[in-house]
Amino acid sequence: MQTMYAKVSMFWIPILGITIGLVVATSFSPFEWYIRQLELFPVQTKAITTGCIQFWGDLAAQYYESRRKRKSKNTKDSTFKYNLRRGMSLSADGMLLSGPLLHYCFEAMETYLPTEGDGNVMVTLTHVLINDYIIDSVYIALSFAFTSLAEGYSLLELVRIFRNDFWATVSASWCTSLAFTPIEFVCFGYLPLHFRVLFMNFVDLVWGAIISFFSHRSRRHASGEEVPT
Repeated sequence: MQTMYAKVSMFWIPILGITIGLVVATSFSPFEWYIRQLELFPVQTKAITTGCIQFWGDLAAQYYESRRKRKSKNTKDSTFKYNLRRGMSLSADGMLLSGPLLHYCFEAMETYLPTEGDGNVMVTLTHVLINDYIIDSVYIALSFAFTSLAEGYSLLELVRIFRNDFWATVSASWCTSLAFTPIEFVCFGYLPLHFRVLFMNFVDLVWGAIISFFSHRSRRHASGEEVPT
């Protein structure tokens, strides 16, 4: 039986290798290098990619919140106060939770409901619906717990955050996903399996910004910030 250290090492050593590779791999095409990492370390590569995408999505959400706050207070102060802990918690959530979750969920869907090569419209649509209305809802619940605790909130505060923000965030997720349905249909129906997490990550750049905004409404209020309406 593997020790806990060995199990952790199996995940983090490839991540360290990929990170170092980002610095030294200057003689290769970035795209070719990325494809190589997907082949060698699929879970870790997708985890790093998801963490980066969620970081940028949250950055966009924080910037939007800052602009809304300045506008509501009618102030000329253009200072943007970035919440680093929030950004890092969402990035860690992407690396440790969202990226691996998408990898294994997409593989499971392709195993039991294969889309590659048969062009089955109903199967592809089923993939989209499962992703948008089941996987995303489960992910939002897990993300609420992960990021709230990572940002220093207690379990009692976590319950309050769930009660106040969970359904509003899920509803925003469903509406956003509905707008992206045609793009997701192309992803699940025509892209190879190993590209799907990467493709969905760029869709999630917008989706993640919206989810970050809605999921932090109570947290902004608790910290004394005005909740934009």
